[in-house]
Amino acid sequence: MIEYLFSRLGGAYGDVTVLEDSFGNSFSGGALMRAIRRSAAFWKGYFGPEEHHVGILADNSAWWFIQAMGIIASGNVAAAVNPNLSNEDIADYIRRSDTEVLLCDEGMEEDLGRLGGDAELKGRIPVFSVKQAIGKGEIASVKREPEETVLLLPSSGTGGRSKIVELSDKNMSVRGYASGEGYGFRKEVLTPLPLYHVGGFTAVYRKLIQGYQVTVSSPAAMWRDIGNKMDLAVIMVPQMLQYLLQHPELLTDENGSRRVSEVYCAGSMVLPGIWEAMQRCRIRLYVPYGMTETAGSVSGEYGGSREGASGFVYPFNEVRTENGEILVRGDNVMKGYYKNPADTEEILKDGWLHTGDVGKIIDGYVYVFGRMKNIIILSNGENVSPEELESRLCRCPFITECRVYGQEDMLCAEIYTKGEEDDFADREQGIRRWVHQMNRELPMTHRIQRLDIRDTELEKTSMGKIRRA
Repeated sequence: MIEYLFSRLGGAYGDVTVLEDSFGNSFSGGALMRAIRRSAAFWKGYFGPEEHHVGILADNSAWWFIQAMGIIASGNVAAAVNPNLSNEDIADYIRRSDTEVLLCDEGMEEDLGRLGGDAELKGRIPVFSVKQAIGKGEIASVKREPEETVLLLPSSGTGGRSKIVELSDKNMSVRGYASGEGYGFRKEVLTPLPLYHVGGFTAVYRKLIQGYQVTVSSPAAMWRDIGNKMDLAVIMVPQMLQYLLQHPELLTDENGSRRVSEVYCAGSMVLPGIWEAMQRCRIRLYVPYGMTETAGSVSGEYGGSREGASGFVYPFNEVRTENGEILVRGDNVMKGYYKNPADTEEILKDGWLHTGDVGKIIDGYVYVFGRMKNIIILSNGENVSPEELESRLCRCPFITECRVYGQEDMLCAEIYTKGEEDDFADREQGIRRWVHQMNRELPMTHRIQRLDIRDTELEKTSMGKIRRA
């Protein structure tokens, strides 16, 4: 995966800016390759020829990506750590991932507080900043075999202890090989997705291969960063997209020129009405589908977009459904959950990954309707997808977040409404009117019967998804 990236960055693009971040760091193609090779030199000198695991516990930055690639280029394994976990969960993840050295944000090298109360870890885990672990010289990248593990990522489930997904060089390379020729780094793309998440890391890697100039942003900085760009592609999740459409002033500058021209919306289904709204804003919308266990890719812009679909199936994998569940087989499917054969055997059967997503395949396009484990089964035997109802609810301009669940054989909705100029009472009344009208258009079995409307955010998982249980 490293050499393929270098083949895209070198030559004519050596002096062209290809990667920057919200902190002002900027790298040309040549400078990025040199930085990765210097990182590789540091880790090769630190560990020697044997393979080791290096954890990265840091916020989004260009240096995060450089270090991950340098660790892999040195023949070692990069273990991404979610900084939003509690200190105890971070210590647990570090132990389970066999992390031996930890990288953190600059200025935090001496702070071992994130290791919780684990004295054993504090005594044996060296800590460096992402800018500190850079060699004085450069080395060529170590050739990795296709099945070699290169990356460990936390799974992105909506509850419980995150599993550790083990990805090989083949898993990470296959989507890059399918990318084809790109923009020659004349088109800019911004991603606020966390780099410890498969969507964030692979977005940077694959967009560089496609020839985009990549800006690594964050949820806190993305709206400011968008305001500094023009004709931009943005990678985001549905909640961000909804906010963007509710604030059209972010889409254009004072002269009416477009700041955003493309959106890649990942993470879940796209809400009804979004396609029409994007067309009115003259923004091209792509809805890729993937998960950590498929190295982030199953279907996407390959073959073009279709309303309601989560992309067209990529040629490097097979996709089918069984009893309504989406199954995937191909070189993108993970090696397994790290040192967790029981959970691996539960999800990988006869070479097919059982995604746990409900959907269907039509003409090569993937349609995702929700998670199987989230289906609400009522006493009359009716199966209700909470995601389908949530997508309808989120069309209401007063609803910021929502969660539909079953209780006492009723469909209930927990709703967060964020105040702008209207007060809470006005927003609550508007939501109740919206739900009343929505219920009139739904079958009796699918109507929301109980509302819990609040002005505080819903509880999230460590990955930022709304917690189901």
